[in-house]
Amino acid sequence: MRVLDYLFALFAAATVLVVTAGAAAARSPKPRLPAVLELTLPQAVEQALARNRDLAVVRQEVDISRGRLEQARLYPFNPELILDGDVGRGTGREVPRERRNLGGGSIGLEQVVEIQGQRGIRTRAAGADLARSTWAARDAERQVVAETTKAFSALRLAQERVRLAEDVVALVTELKTTADTLVGAGEVGEVDALRATVELRRAVNRLTLEHTARATAARALALLIGASQDGDLTATGALQVDVVAGPLDELLALARRNRPDLKAAEAALEAAREGSRLMQAERFVPAVRLWASYGEALDFDSKTRQALFGVSVPLPLWNRRQGDLRAAESEVRRWEAERERILAQIDREVPTAFQQLEAASRVLDEYVSRIVPGQEETTRLIRHGYRLGEFRLTDALLAQRDFVDTRTAHLDAVAAANEARADLRRAAGAGP
Repeated sequence: MRVLDYLFALFAAATVLVVTAGAAAARSPKPRLPAVLELTLPQAVEQALARNRDLAVVRQEVDISRGRLEQARLYPFNPELILDGDVGRGTGREVPRERRNLGGGSIGLEQVVEIQGQRGIRTRAAGADLARSTWAARDAERQVVAETTKAFSALRLAQERVRLAEDVVALVTELKTTADTLVGAGEVGEVDALRATVELRRAVNRLTLEHTARATAARALALLIGASQDGDLTATGALQVDVVAGPLDELLALARRNRPDLKAAEAALEAAREGSRLMQAERFVPAVRLWASYGEALDFDSKTRQALFGVSVPLPLWNRRQGDLRAAESEVRRWEAERERILAQIDREVPTAFQQLEAASRVLDEYVSRIVPGQEETTRLIRHGYRLGEFRLTDALLAQRDFVDTRTAHLDAVAAANEARADLRRAAGAGP
């Protein structure tokens, strides 16, 4: 009894310790992911290539094709074991009442043998299909990189628009303070204070809309990189995306050499050609059946042993795979047409993206070198002149709106240039 009491007390103490530890663990704070995640463009692209959900689906096709290649390398027909036998009783002629056992059996093997090299053709076709799916996954990555670049740029510029809206609120607040001071001094009418108040409300509303647009851009980027929609992404780094360097003819050659969709089409064309060869090989006598057997038979007082061999050859009288061959040849022509379509698409996309980038870069350079600095200086002079009474509030507000419009147009020019850079990189088939 003492032993049982001791074991019971030990079990109760262990139970108390487990419950206490569980309650303490429940009360202790669990580690949480940071609410704000700062990303550069290379980091965003890396996350997209690793965690994008669409890519995860496309990459499964590679594993499927790899399994098909593994199966194609195997011989498709297993040998068949054939067993048969019989048993019975018979009555002899000389002694009618005498009954004897009769019976026998045989064992044999049957094997289908392909004689047109089909396994080699299937293996080459499966290898080409694996190459097609691999290049198709690379093409999906190319699209994801371009979309991620655009989404990152959109978020980065949305953040700049929020900062611009905050600056505008600060500047209009300063103008309103100046107007209130001048109204109090009797230097301007009360209408200036009312106009400044209205302008400040407009600036605050604009800031609210820009915050909403930034949140939308952050969610779009989070979806592409496989991040949580609850977190708050922040894009860091330069406003402008790096450009693919090189003249137009080099970019065209790069696209014809590296575009994964073109490589995928060429691999699919090779797989279709192998499929056509397989249909041609199987039109008439694709395979024969070889069989061999050994049997014994008991017939009254005699015992017979025999070995049999045979071959079975199909006769292609009605089914010569005509429809399959026609479909396989059409599949080859389809992929030939697809290859030509992609080449034409490359010849159209690369020059178009190149020209769009050149135009967007010229516009952006004009804003950076002349328009934005000139507008900022004009706004500064008019605002300073309003404080001194040299300009009206209307002049200051108009200058303020021109300043906002100019900065907004500058950000739009950056967005257009970044989009053109992403399109050119995607069209040329350049890496991330």
